[in-house]
Amino acid sequence: MVDDFKFPSEITPLGENPNRFLETQRNPTISQKQISLRLGEIVKGVIIDIISPKQAIIRLPSGTFTAEISGKFRQGDELFFRVQSLEPSLVLKIYSMFSKMQGEEISTSEILRILDLPSSKVFAKVVDYLKSQGNVIIREEAIRYVNFIDKILATNSKSDLDTLVNSVGLALLLKIEPNGEFYEIYKGLKDLPNLLNFALYRVIDNAELFPREVREKFMQIHAAMLRTESFPLSIKLLSPNFYTVEGNLFNIFSKFFANKELITLCSNLGISLNAIIQGYESVNVVNSLLASSNLNYLLFLFPSIFAGSFRFFYVRSKFRKTKFEKNAKMFEFEDEELIKPIRRLLEEHLNLFFSDERNFRDAEEYAMGCGKFARKMSDKIIIKLADNKIFTFKLIPREPSGDQKVSIVI
Repeated sequence: MVDDFKFPSEITPLGENPNRFLETQRNPTISQKQISLRLGEIVKGVIIDIISPKQAIIRLPSGTFTAEISGKFRQGDELFFRVQSLEPSLVLKIYSMFSKMQGEEISTSEILRILDLPSSKVFAKVVDYLKSQGNVIIREEAIRYVNFIDKILATNSKSDLDTLVNSVGLALLLKIEPNGEFYEIYKGLKDLPNLLNFALYRVIDNAELFPREVREKFMQIHAAMLRTESFPLSIKLLSPNFYTVEGNLFNIFSKFFANKELITLCSNLGISLNAIIQGYESVNVVNSLLASSNLNYLLFLFPSIFAGSFRFFYVRSKFRKTKFEKNAKMFEFEDEELIKPIRRLLEEHLNLFFSDERNFRDAEEYAMGCGKFARKMSDKIIIKLADNKIFTFKLIPREPSGDQKVSIVI
């Protein structure tokens, strides 16, 4: 998609007098002292007037210029440009814009127009995602997202677009190259809560079909679920982050693979053990990547009661150097809308859970364990889980130090 589209993005100011004719200013010589700009600097510009489809009057911090433009600008458009050249003429390139102006959110279609991006479904999804992440939309960043998305769609056209965009966002945050494998890992992570919601009740409702040992473990989980005061115990028994606890749901599920009869039984109940185990792996892979990054949080999947039923939700738990910070603000909710009706209750439960030294220590050990699963080698990061399963991801090359510092003039 992107490869077939040429992105016109340069704006070349031709003189300080907006009333001069374009033909007389093809190759003006403007000194750096006159315009007081530096190469690579980001400057705010306002479209004052459109003279023709290829000419406009633009106000910059250093003055007003008549400019050649490539895009679909309108009077009053505000955006940021990068200074590309100072001699023999000033050349600016579309850089970014705010997603909100004076408290009003700018529509996705307007952002695509102003940044001179295609009004396609993929670009619209990417811009919506970037709007959710902050108030600045950078043009090249949107193009970068779409390039990765197009590559993944080329080999898996049935990928869910919303999930795909979010997986690319997390991969770039982790500084690894987004690809089809990471999309599947991210999808397993996101699908796991709903899989557990379904599987948990199916196995409990049909506990009598399982062997005695397994049935007793399921009934222990069920008893813990029915007592609200046993929320800490429910976490230990239901969260994949506490897999090593005896009687943990994932501990039970993993042992099913050694018993073909139990695998068949679960399949007959409509439970996909493979998908659940894949989701569990996804949690560990993503947390290992997080532990090796500078993002300073891990994902925990915790249970709670929603409208009389058990549901699962992700919490971002903060830590430093693979050790948790023991304070009241050590967690944030991944899906604020989902937990909004019972947020206060969840905060009370989580504070109670982490105030217990044993629970805190177990969470800390899990965090340190995730850090040990990951190691960097040259341009790759390798995740080796406890079952010796290996995942390899390519690191995104670091930008040259000169490109990391940007001066912005408004």
